[in-house]
Amino acid sequence: MLIRVSEGRLVDTGRPIDAVCCGQHWSTQVCGLMWVEMCWRVDAGLRRSTYVTWVNEFTQDKRFHNWLENARDWAVSRSRFWGTPLPIWISQDGLEKVVIDSIDKLEKLSGVKVTDLHRHHIDHITIPSNRGSAFGVLRRVDDVFDCWFESGSMPYAYIHYPFENVKLFEKNFPGHFVAEGIDQTRGCKGVDVCTWKLVESRVSHVTMVGGIASGVISDDHRRP
Repeated sequence: MLIRVSEGRLVDTGRPIDAVCCGQHWSTQVCGLMWVEMCWRVDAGLRRSTYVTWVNEFTQDKRFHNWLENARDWAVSRSRFWGTPLPIWISQDGLEKVVIDSIDKLEKLSGVKVTDLHRHHIDHITIPSNRGSAFGVLRRVDDVFDCWFESGSMPYAYIHYPFENVKLFEKNFPGHFVAEGIDQTRGCKGVDVCTWKLVESRVSHVTMVGGIASGVISDDHRRP
């Protein structure tokens, strides 16, 4: 929902709003309106269970680990159209859930041939309930992944692991050299830590033997 600050008017959303946060973007003078919604989360404890050693002490102690110790649960879902669909099918009463981890599994459970994983190609696919026809079918939840999940999935997705290249992955994972902007040592690397643990529970400690964090260039008004 957007409103022009100069007009000062709010367009009717047609829905109840429990909590509102409005932030004005300096370059467009447009105010973004946000409200609280239910979401899917990843437990913050998953991030804290992997210890990352940075060569740069400031990044190690101030930027990363101070944030990691106080990390909240990761709201991993987004209410958008474009994005990687959450692979969760759920019954109408919410008592039956299925998490899909491969195309083969989705085809087997649904009986539908899957050729494209974009949401407009799979949202119509249903899965019969294990409790019988009286309980209807399971449908995919509407949400998509936070795009940072895709960023954190790069070490696996680019070689199609775990479906292919298993030996190549095990030989090179996890990466030991990171070149990253200072602003992403918490965001991007925090997501990496989560996906490391989700995919490989054996990873408990990672040493960044080379951690390069570039600065941020701002204008005269300290705007990036």
